[in-house]
Amino acid sequence: MVLLLSLPTEVLRVICDHAEARQLASLARTCQPLYSIANPMQYRRAKDNPEVLCWAAEKGLLGTMQQLLAAGADPNKPVQQDMGAFDSPALLGGPQDYLRVLQNSLQRNPNIPSTTVQRAVAIQAGRAPPRPKRIYTALHQSARAGHDHLVTLLLCNGANINTTSSGFCDCCPTLTPELGYPTMAGRFSSRPPESPMWTPLHVAICKGHQSTAELLMSWGASLVVGTSKDPRTGRPVTALHCSSVLGDVALTQAVMEHYQPDLEARTSSGLTALGLAYQYPYLDVMELLLKNGARVDEYNGDGTTLLGRACKVGQYELAAWLIERGANPLLGATGHRFTPLHLVCESISREPYKVPADWPRLLTQGDIASILLKAGPDAIRMTTPNQTVPILAAAKNCSHELVELLIAHGADANAYDKHETALTAACGSKLCGRTPEDLWNTVRLLITHGASVHRMDIHSHTPLEILCRNQPLAFHRETKEKLIELLIQHGATPEASDPSSQADSPCISLFVNDHIASCRLLLAHGATPPNPSQISQMIAHAITRNKPEALRFVLAFDGAPKLMATETRLYEALKKDIGTVAEILFDHGAPYSYVSDEGWSCLLLACQLTHDGLNLCRKLLLAGADPNHLTDSGVCPLDIAVQRNDSALVELLLDQGADPDHAGPDGRSVLVRASNGPQQDIVNALLRSFQKRKK
Repeated sequence: MVLLLSLPTEVLRVICDHAEARQLASLARTCQPLYSIANPMQYRRAKDNPEVLCWAAEKGLLGTMQQLLAAGADPNKPVQQDMGAFDSPALLGGPQDYLRVLQNSLQRNPNIPSTTVQRAVAIQAGRAPPRPKRIYTALHQSARAGHDHLVTLLLCNGANINTTSSGFCDCCPTLTPELGYPTMAGRFSSRPPESPMWTPLHVAICKGHQSTAELLMSWGASLVVGTSKDPRTGRPVTALHCSSVLGDVALTQAVMEHYQPDLEARTSSGLTALGLAYQYPYLDVMELLLKNGARVDEYNGDGTTLLGRACKVGQYELAAWLIERGANPLLGATGHRFTPLHLVCESISREPYKVPADWPRLLTQGDIASILLKAGPDAIRMTTPNQTVPILAAAKNCSHELVELLIAHGADANAYDKHETALTAACGSKLCGRTPEDLWNTVRLLITHGASVHRMDIHSHTPLEILCRNQPLAFHRETKEKLIELLIQHGATPEASDPSSQADSPCISLFVNDHIASCRLLLAHGATPPNPSQISQMIAHAITRNKPEALRFVLAFDGAPKLMATETRLYEALKKDIGTVAEILFDHGAPYSYVSDEGWSCLLLACQLTHDGLNLCRKLLLAGADPNHLTDSGVCPLDIAVQRNDSALVELLLDQGADPDHAGPDGRSVLVRASNGPQQDIVNALLRSFQKRKK
C-alpha cells in the first residue's frame, strides 16, 4: 500500500485505467487517496450503461445517481431488454417451449386458430418474428418506485419528462384493454402483442404515488401519458383515463385541478374517464367526475349509455344510482330508439360486480323496471329500429313479472314488431335462464289480457304452431300440454295455418318431439288426422327413433297398418336390434317372410335381439317361420340360441321343430358345442329332444 501511495498521481491513474472492474473497486475501498482516484473512474466506466442508472433509481440511491450523472451518464438513454417467457405471454422462452405449450393447449382446446399453429412451426424452424423489447429509462424506474428526490434530480439533469416506455408498466395486461390497446392476456396470438408506450406520469399514477405524480405534473408532464407505436391503431390515453380506471379519487382530483382536461376524451375502446370508472365500478371517482361536468348519459364503446349497460347486464343497483344522478331513463343505446327499459326486459342474467356499499338492498328486474317507468313513463311505448316495444322483449324472455308490470302500466298485450307478436315471442321462447313455469305464467298473462291466439308471426305461423315446434320445451311435456289446452280454450285452431305445408302441421311437430299425449289432445279438439304421406313419415320416424308408444299411436290411424306392412319393414327393424318396435310391427301385420341375399330371415334376426326377443320368436314360429332355415354360411336359429347360451330360446326352437342334429359352419353338432358351454340346461334340452325323436 505504501509503495502505491508513493507513486505519482499520474502513475496511479494509469494503473487504475488498466485495472479490471473488481480490482478497481478494491482499490477504491483501501484508502481515501486511492478512493478519490478510483471511484470517479468507476462511474466514468459505468456512465454509458443505462442499466446502472436504472438500478440506482430502483434502489433509491441518491449518491450513486449523483455521481453517475456527474460522470456524464445520459438520463435519457433507455434500457432495452428482450422480453422473456413470463414477460410476454405470446412468446415463450424458446421454440421448444412455445411448441410444448401449444401442444398442451391443443389437447384442451382443439379450436386454436390455424395461424397460431403455423406460427409455432415457424418458431421451431427459426423463422419467428423478433421478440418484443422492454424499454424504459431511469425516470420511469424512479416514478415506479415513488422516489421523488430522484425524479427531481433526473429532471434537473435534463431527463425528458415525457419519454415513453414499452413493456415496462405492471398494469399490462390488466388494464390495456380498457385503455384501448390490444390485450396481452391471450397466450397464443398470430402476432406479438403491442405494448403501450407509457410516460413516467402514467407509471406514477399506476403505482398510486400521488406525490410523484403531482411532482411530474408540476414540472410540466404532458396530460397524454400513453401512445401507440402505430398512431393508426389507437387514440392517446390521458392521465385522467389512468387515474379513473384505477379508481384513485385523490389522483383524479389532482389531474383535473392541474390540467382541466376534456372529460369527453375517449380511449380507443370508446370509453371516457367516466366510462372507465364505471367498468369496475368506482363510484367515488364517478361521483367526482359527474360533479366536475362529466355527462352521465355518456355512450360506452358498445353504443350503450352507462344506464343502458347497467340495465343490460343486470347491474340494477348501479342503474338506480345513475338515475338518481340524472341519467336519462329513455336513453339506452343507438340514440333514442333503444331505451333502458328495453334492455332490462332483454336481460337474462346478472354479471357479478361490486354493489354500492350504502345501497339498502339488492334490486330485481321488477324493481328497476318500476323505477324506469316512474322516471320515464313514455318508455313503455318507445320502439327499437325493429319496432320492438319492451313487452315483446319481456315476453320473449318469459319474464312474467315484467309482463304483468308493463301491462299494469298500459302496455298492449297484442303488441307486435316487424317479426312477431308478444304471444308468438313467448311461445317460441328459448327459456334461457327461465323455467317452463315462467313460460306458462307469461302466456297465461298475455291471453288473459287480450292477446290474440290467431295473430301470426312474419312466417305466417300461429302461436300454437310455434309452441308445438318449441325445442327447448320438448322435455317438459306436461307444461306443453297445459299450454296447448290453454290456447285451444281461447280459440286457437289445431290446424296448420298453411294447409299445403305438411311439415308445419302442429300434430306432426308434436309427434316428432315425442309428445304423443299432446297429439291426442289436438286430434280430440278437431285436428285433421295425418294424410297417407304424413303417416308414412311418422312410421319411419317412430321406427328409426325406437319409439314404441309413437308407433302404436300412428298405427291406430286408418290405413296405417297397410302403409306400414312393406316387405322389408320387419326385417329392417330387426336388423336395428329394436325388439319392442319389431314386435309391434309384426302384431300389426308386417310380413316376416323376407330373406336377405345372404340368407338371413326375420327369425334369425329375432334370435339375435339383445332384449325382448323370446316373445317375438315365439310369435314368428307360431305364424309359420322355419326353425331350420339356414343362411348361406350354414347358420340356423338353433346355432344362434346355443351361442348366446339362451336355454329358453333353445327349448322354444326345439319344441317348434328345430333339428338337434344340425351341424354348424364349423362341422360340430349343436350338442357338442353346447357341451362346451356353461349352460347344462341347454344340453339337457337337446338330450330330451333326441329321446323324443327316437320314440
